[in-house]
Amino acid sequence: MIQPLFEVTETGRVMPLWPLDPRSGEPIEPDGKARLTAAQASQLSGESEASHNEQFRLAFAKWLDDEVTEAQVEESEKDAREKNGGRAPTKVRLGGDLFRALFYPHFAGYDAEWDYYMSECARRKLNPRSKEIFAELKPNEVTGRMELVIYCGIAGFRRILDETGRSAGNDEAQFTYGDDPYYPVKCVFTLYMMVHGQRCPFVGRAKWLEYNPEGEPTQQYRREKPEQWLSKIAEADAIRRAAPERASDLYERAEMESVRQRNARASARPAPEAKRGQAERATVPVGGRDWTDPEPYYDADEDAPASEEGFRTVLISMGFATPAQRKAVTRQLQDRLTANSPREFWAKAVRELRDKPQVYGAKTLTEV
Repeated sequence: MIQPLFEVTETGRVMPLWPLDPRSGEPIEPDGKARLTAAQASQLSGESEASHNEQFRLAFAKWLDDEVTEAQVEESEKDAREKNGGRAPTKVRLGGDLFRALFYPHFAGYDAEWDYYMSECARRKLNPRSKEIFAELKPNEVTGRMELVIYCGIAGFRRILDETGRSAGNDEAQFTYGDDPYYPVKCVFTLYMMVHGQRCPFVGRAKWLEYNPEGEPTQQYRREKPEQWLSKIAEADAIRRAAPERASDLYERAEMESVRQRNARASARPAPEAKRGQAERATVPVGGRDWTDPEPYYDADEDAPASEEGFRTVLISMGFATPAQRKAVTRQLQDRLTANSPREFWAKAVRELRDKPQVYGAKTLTEV
């Protein structure tokens, strides 16, 4: 049977600790100082031993259910045999098997991925039953093989923040709006942590177009509650900054989806072919992107910008007044368009903005 174990954090809090080493699987022995039994934790915290045992059970219910069920069935087997006319009772597993079958049926046949997911839950002390951590199987954009993707729910981020013992509140999420009064352009979320006795702010940010490149989202939740949805991403970003030791490599679902979508677009974009008999030329960095051939294969418009300064002027005339706005729309265009030279990109970008102003938030269609 699993024996409850507890650890003393740097702030003096007593927290449940999974008693098996995640690498070797060997039991972790209590030392009476940093690792405590339930009785020792009770003496240190002043709470009852039963209260600590309940905390441990709730924290690790996803693993303990099988253990407890097997013990209960074994102890009650004699009574059950008498009631069932000598027949052995049916063993119903209430733990990992049933949880996996009900909520993760697509993991059938992926035992190694499932075991790794469970080990990550234990290592990070996050409970999948409380929607603190999730896992999905996604096809690799290149090989097509199914890969394990683990992401953290906002409940998991909040638990990580709470367990630091240094959380000092947060401000209400601040939203910035553009022409559309319903969908926010940006969200800023500020939380506070006690650092060396001082209340310090940690700011998280999220931009709408980073996660909805088409402008209006297709998912129902994003359409119905855009502020709540965007604020969760900004809050997760703030918690990563505030608690990097536990949250630095955890991301919310929308963040993971955004990365995969960008990777998919990049892998689907055809690579430019070099001219025959022509040596490879030096790259020309424009807008943070390298171009392998300065000569266009594209018959650009005569009025297309001939320089980066000209392209910047066009963007300003279309309503992108600040450097941040111009950088954001340029990045969007680079993800969507394929070009072999700077001028080809500028020409295609201007045409794209004139044809689809609502997608990029262009405020004018003035021909330049």
